[in-house]
Amino acid sequence: MRRRSTAIAAWSIVHGFATLRSAGALPPELGTDPAAAARTVLPELFPEASPNRPDAPPPAR
Repeated sequence: MRRRSTAIAAWSIVHGFATLRSAGALPPELGTDPAAAARTVLPELFPEASPNRPDAPPPAR
């Protein structure tokens, strides 16, 4: 059950972000690239996933 609730939580976050972006409700300083905007916003909720952590793995290529 935990995997399912985690998946629903993740979907909810992404859906909410996409809805705000589609409605033009995101602040302009986030720019026009949705992936870049998500990379800026998501570490606020999940700091352990931030690519700026000193122990973060290198980005996938």
